[in-house]
Amino acid sequence: MVQSNILELAKQGDAKSIASAINYLLQDKDIIAQADIKDNCLRVLLESTQVPPQQSSVKFIHQLMLKLAIESIKIVKIYGRQKGQSSAAWRDSIILNNPIQELASESSITRVNQEVNQQNKEEANQEEKQTKSNFWPVWFPYPTSWLKAVVVFGFLSIIGFSIRTSGQVGYFLARVADSPEPFIFFIILGLLSPIVIFAIAHHILHLFLGRFMPSIQAPEIAKHQGLLPGLISWWEGFYGWLVIYLATLAVSATTLGIAVVFIPLSNFLYQNLLYNYNPEDEQKVLIALSVIWIIYAAVIYQVENLFKRRMISTYSNINKPALITPSAVDSPIEVELDRMRGEMGLTSMKGKRKSS
Repeated sequence: MVQSNILELAKQGDAKSIASAINYLLQDKDIIAQADIKDNCLRVLLESTQVPPQQSSVKFIHQLMLKLAIESIKIVKIYGRQKGQSSAAWRDSIILNNPIQELASESSITRVNQEVNQQNKEEANQEEKQTKSNFWPVWFPYPTSWLKAVVVFGFLSIIGFSIRTSGQVGYFLARVADSPEPFIFFIILGLLSPIVIFAIAHHILHLFLGRFMPSIQAPEIAKHQGLLPGLISWWEGFYGWLVIYLATLAVSATTLGIAVVFIPLSNFLYQNLLYNYNPEDEQKVLIALSVIWIIYAAVIYQVENLFKRRMISTYSNINKPALITPSAVDSPIEVELDRMRGEMGLTSMKGKRKSS
């Protein structure tokens, strides 16, 4: 049964209720609507097995909004998309002159038009970025993964200093106390120190971005404030710590594997190292190991990116507005919606469809 307050909530500007009303009215068109509201703009996405017709869809949404007469909504943006596609096949906008609160002057209309154009540009840029990301192979790390890997690699010297200092303090206290417990405690503390270092660095970075370059600030951390790192900063710290140890283990395993295969085949003798040692060769080996480490770190960060995308996709599917199912006995709300359908010229009334 249709919720008893569905129209009342829709008239108050509830996005899910508006989407539910659209779904009920278009149930025989095989079109499913999703809606959200940002500021004074209602955004409606219409999906079907075939791309919904633009002209009739825009006309229908316009008629519905005039009947709902929602004072807080001044702009309606409508998108048509085929099911299974990631981008809209068409888009349109409606500027509403609410009869209760008319737009005061021509300058107001111009301002609203500018807002619509700006939002269109922003969403077009987002779709363009999404389209470009679709051409990027999933198995190959994104640029953000490479950037994070390089940044973490740059912090390794600071982390090494932290672990070494912690070990020295622990060793000194262990000698004073004549007990190994302080040494073990400070070693563990040093091994966990990268979490704190990365969390603080991430927090300070985004405080700076939020103050001086808010346009490039990530939406989920746009309101970073205070001296203590937030949840996202602590997550970046924990994942950075995980990347360090996993990438180091992977490099060690790779080096060991190469040594196991290479040494027997080359008849290599360890005593020859003293006679054939060359600092330039050592530098080349360190550079090669550093490059391999960064590659492993980028791959691990790519796993995090894919996991986040999967979670966002799953969450968005769970929160799609449900399609209203008409009951066997019409409620007053269903009667009103059916009357609205007839007035808008969509189809015959529901009772007539049952008798046919």
